[in-house]
Amino acid sequence: MATQKIDNTFIVSEQGDTFKNLLLIDPADKNTSSGIGRFRNLKISNPGVQPVEIQIGIKDMTSEKAGDGRWLTMLLNPKEYVFFPNSKLFDYTENQSAGFADGTASASGAFVSPATTGIYDSGANCSGTYVSGATSITVTDSDYFKKNDYIKIQDEIFLITAITSTTVIAVNTAQLGTSEAGHFDGADINHYFLNEVGDSFLKTNGKGFYSANNFFGYGRNNIMPMGLVPGSITLQFPDPSYQEFGMSDQSSNTDSGLTVSTIYSFNITPDNAGSATQIDFVVDSTNTNWGGSNGVVEKINAVFLTKWKDGTFTYLPTISIINGDLRITSGSRIFGTASTAGISKIVLAAPSSGTTMFGVNRIPAIGSIKTTVSVIYPTDDRSGEFMYDDGFGILSSPVGGGTIDYETGAIQFTVNPNTTFQYAAFYNSALSGEATAVRDNYIRNIEARSTSPFRDGYVRIEVEDMGTDDSTIRGAKVGSYR
Repeated sequence: MATQKIDNTFIVSEQGDTFKNLLLIDPADKNTSSGIGRFRNLKISNPGVQPVEIQIGIKDMTSEKAGDGRWLTMLLNPKEYVFFPNSKLFDYTENQSAGFADGTASASGAFVSPATTGIYDSGANCSGTYVSGATSITVTDSDYFKKNDYIKIQDEIFLITAITSTTVIAVNTAQLGTSEAGHFDGADINHYFLNEVGDSFLKTNGKGFYSANNFFGYGRNNIMPMGLVPGSITLQFPDPSYQEFGMSDQSSNTDSGLTVSTIYSFNITPDNAGSATQIDFVVDSTNTNWGGSNGVVEKINAVFLTKWKDGTFTYLPTISIINGDLRITSGSRIFGTASTAGISKIVLAAPSSGTTMFGVNRIPAIGSIKTTVSVIYPTDDRSGEFMYDDGFGILSSPVGGGTIDYETGAIQFTVNPNTTFQYAAFYNSALSGEATAVRDNYIRNIEARSTSPFRDGYVRIEVEDMGTDDSTIRGAKVGSYR
């Protein structure tokens, strides 16, 4: 259902303690006969000459759950108005942030690395023995899961197709290349969020794309509140490893000093390579400059590309001129330990045989080139390079963007290829997730009355009905895995 603009003007009279209901908001049912499901841009105005009393129905909220009903009451004089951009509004009973979840460890205000294994304990377990091939699983608590979640039990991955009851989930078995198997009573059920089939650790793919149907296991709970706080999502991505030659004032038009039609060599150990690879390139017969057609940089990059295509290199390194110096940069931005199977690194050395390029004319000897710069995450003074959400589910940064679902945690984005990342977010607080019926964190209804027993008042309600309710919240989609 598309967004519809509603514009109604109501006549209201003075009826003692009785108010006239002008608008009912029910996130559980967008087709409610006397109202709408979820809205944006609500404007309540007084187009008449008689002041009116407005009551806005809400709930009080603690850091854990919704409480009793409350009324926000105001006097709206002629030509005055009040505006609400969205339906999320409640009376928070504690003198602290409603987004920080009672100031406890259930929120992360610093960058955290997701589990590189791509699994996170959901908090639920198998309740009883699971028989191999069965299309439903009895669990200790199904509230931790959403439809279209991928979950992993021991070595088998399942896709949740429905939440059948508080203790039963319907599933498709043996997903993403795994095999059907039986699972023991009490087996851990993990949220699964590796990016690609066959991945052994968490990163974007070769095109820079990442997607998962949960937010690395966070924002899930078996009681309210749950979900992610809009506007709190931040992602950062590391700079790749590189090694520079230690030269200055070089440009594409600078003569390399190498001899025409001569084969030069050097060794390189990139990323996850277990040993050095010798790179042999032939200087052009006419162009000995760094740049230009068949220049030295182009010649070396062509050999890199051949090594990457034939599988010698897992990731494609590149050579370029940066700030007047020659720099060879890793083809990945993978931060971690050696066991991460591909940490970004570049190590240059003299060739095992042949004619070295190091120490020839303007090129420094191998012992004089700069040391390798390790892969590293940017510091906070580069916060303008981070990826942020806009509160509407859109992720953006200077290097790419994507989407985030505050209810399910489903996320996807495109940035640099083969990069790890870190996140910061607040979750499982009164401000988290969508405005939903089960949360009671929304404007419930609008009522009004004239303040005079002798003269009626007028109230105009302008609002955009989004045509959505709890059954149509954006969520994870089947097919996140290519």
